[in-house]
Parts: sequence; structure tokens; C-alpha cells
Amino acid sequence: MVAQENKHRPDALQPKILSLANTLGIEAEDAVTGIRDYCAMQVQKLIRGASRSIKNIRDLQTVVCERLNLTVHEIWSDHDLEQIVKMYVETDSVFAYLPKDLDANTYGVLIRLNRRIGRNYAWVAIVDCRGDKRHRGFFTTWHEIVHCITAADQYELPFHRTLIGNKPSDPIERLVDLVAGDLGFFDPLFRPHLDQLIAKAGALDFAVVEQVRTAFCPDASFEATLNACVTRATTPVLFLKAAMILKTAEQAAVDSPQTEFFHVPAPRPQLRIVSTIRNDAARQLGLHIPPHFRIPRRSVIAQAFNSDVGLMMSSGAPEQLSSWTTSAGTSLRSMRVHVVARKFGEQVFAIITPLNS
Repeated sequence: MVAQENKHRPDALQPKILSLANTLGIEAEDAVTGIRDYCAMQVQKLIRGASRSIKNIRDLQTVVCERLNLTVHEIWSDHDLEQIVKMYVETDSVFAYLPKDLDANTYGVLIRLNRRIGRNYAWVAIVDCRGDKRHRGFFTTWHEIVHCITAADQYELPFHRTLIGNKPSDPIERLVDLVAGDLGFFDPLFRPHLDQLIAKAGALDFAVVEQVRTAFCPDASFEATLNACVTRATTPVLFLKAAMILKTAEQAAVDSPQTEFFHVPAPRPQLRIVSTIRNDAARQLGLHIPPHFRIPRRSVIAQAFNSDVGLMMSSGAPEQLSSWTTSAGTSLRSMRVHVVARKFGEQVFAIITPLNS
């Protein structure tokens, strides 16, 4: 697994994680890795005999859901929600809770129906795509598929339903998020698309990301596809976001309740690194830019920030990382890199790859 996932990775020794691993019959030194591997193996089993007909993530989702007895309904309006409730509520009264379940912080609901298809239960996943939730629809669907894969008969869901929402403190939800990312960009299918397009272009850039998204996962967001491309590329790649922010110390001073006692000018935000993701190859090479590092004015990233939103600098430019310095004179390690950058709203996305000396 790639290094940048560590900060989002739940503790493998969490009782809930260990209990789930035990329920699924997983014996592994690391329960999180064991569950992720288990889910990937289950998908391989589910698509057995149909793999030749699976060309993209939509095909994979169709086959997996069919063999899990899982029906997915996307809700795009209140009317859609009303129709789904009417469709199921007579046989499964739990659907009466849907309007309340799907509050502002809940993206989906997974329900085990009171009937079986053959030996296995039938399931229904409700994916809320109303308003801004539509941006997460692809990910919510795979999140629910993971819950279904790991919901063995003895691992009962409360009231036969589970709510999918923003629960960063819940170790199971964080784990399911990781697995959803694995399966939504299922490596045996995704990597050949990526490798072929990177080889053709010569390096990963925004055009390659969009081509991968169009061909393989058109329902996924551009940023989710970009993250998947970065983490799965075999060559060193670093992806960063930059915006006008304060240094850590400056932000702490601004937030301090003692600030009002000192009459000093407020610090001015500068274009700095907000976050970074790098793949294993980049980590091994030592390609790294720490968060809050200031972007040089002559960098392609700064040029993109000062351009119109959405302008793609597809040709990019070479840069020397040692020319990136702090106000104290500290600089990054010496490394020639190629930088492409694009502005999204008030942020800049940049893809950085090393150049041969």
C-alpha cells in the first residue's frame, strides 16, 4: 500500500477492525491489510467467468452488484426518494426511515431486504446524489459495495441497514473508505489503462488523467482519478495542491486568543503547499515537498494561480527544486523536475515528475 494513505489508515489494532477480521475468518499480521486483500479477492471471485466482458469500472460494478444480489438506486431529487420508498416500504418497513436517514451528513444507505435470492440475502443501496452529494456518488456506491462484501450473515447490521456518511472517527468507516478506493479503481483493470496512456504521453499529466477517467471511470471525479493515477503510477510522481495560506506558526498566532493584546500587523497569506500525495517510487527517490512550503513566484505553479480558472498548462516546464527556498534560506534538495499545473477555483493542482540528469 502506498505511503500517503497512512494518515487516513485506521489503526489495525482497533477492536472493531479486529472483530471484523475475525468474523470474516481473516488471519493476518495486519488486520487492515488483511481485510483489504480479502475484499480484492472476493471481487476476483465474483467476476470469475465474466472477466473478459469487463472493460471498465461500470462493467465491473454491474457484475459485482449482480452477484452480490445488490441493487443500487441513485437519488437525484426528492421525487426519486419518494418513489423508492413506495417501491419497497410495503415489504420492508425500514424504507420508511429513508427520508430521515438521508440527512445533510449522510451520503447513502445500505439495506438488507427481508428476502433471499437463492441462499443469500438481497440488498439495496440508496446513493444520495442530490445537490453537492452528486460529486461523491461514485465513491458512495463503492463504499456500499464494500459494506455488502464484508456483511457476512454473522456480522449483522443494526436494523438490517447501515448509513454511509462522514464519520472520520469510526475505524470501520475509515477502513471501508480505503477499500472503496481500492475497488473503485480496481488495479487489475485500472493499471493497464494507466500504463498504456502514460507510456504514450511520456509522463503523467492532466491530459492523461482525463483520458483515463473517460475510458475507465467516467463517473469518478477528476480529483479522485488523479489521486488513483498518482498512487498507481510505476514512475515517481508527486501531486500537490497550493493555495494562499499562512505558515503554520502564523496561523497559530492568528488563532491565539492572546492576539488581541498585541497590536501587530496581521500576517499576509502567500501561495503555499496545502497538501501532497506521492507514490512509492517518489518516496524511494526522495521526491518530497513539505506542506506549507512557499511556492516561488517564477514557478509554473505560481503562473497557473495567476491565470484564469481551468487554464491547463499542458506543456509545463522544468524546475530545480533547490531553487525553492523559505524566508529563512532553507531549500529543498537538488532535483530537476517537470511541473505541470492547473488552477481549480482558488487552488492550484500540480503534478511533479523527476527529469533525468
